[in-house]
Amino acid sequence: MPVLFSKSCEYAFQAVLYLAKAKNGKPIHLLDVAYTLHIPYHFLSKVLQTLSRHEIVMSYKGQNGGFDLGRNATQIKLIDIVRAIDGEAFLSHCVMGFPSCGDEKPCPVHTDWKDAKGIIFRMLNEKTIEDLSKHIDDKLSVLEAMNKIHATKIASVN
Repeated sequence: MPVLFSKSCEYAFQAVLYLAKAKNGKPIHLLDVAYTLHIPYHFLSKVLQTLSRHEIVMSYKGQNGGFDLGRNATQIKLIDIVRAIDGEAFLSHCVMGFPSCGDEKPCPVHTDWKDAKGIIFRMLNEKTIEDLSKHIDDKLSVLEAMNKIHATKIASVN
């Protein structure tokens, strides 16, 4: 269950990080991204098309098509991905769901949530894909190991 972001946004973070790490001068096939990250193909396709419309990734058609970053990883902030996929509603709504929550009529956790939102927004606005891609190798290694185990199981069934 996502705490702040939709599953689409979580997948968008993962896919953009993967594209940043897998950068080899050629677009990466959607199937490769979906398989490596264990993300449903059609779901990921919609997420990446949304990111493409926001120029976070580029989409290339044809035999050698696929996806690549739309701009340098140092220029893609996490907030860009959140805005493209989920918007910023999580920063403007009451965490308890009260419609009239505000500084004048605060809910029981308004002040704490306001402070937390500020911290979250600063982090999303400061962290770039380049910053995070430096620390994703361990996660990708785990996913690759899972893929090898899965492929071995499939081969033994056939």
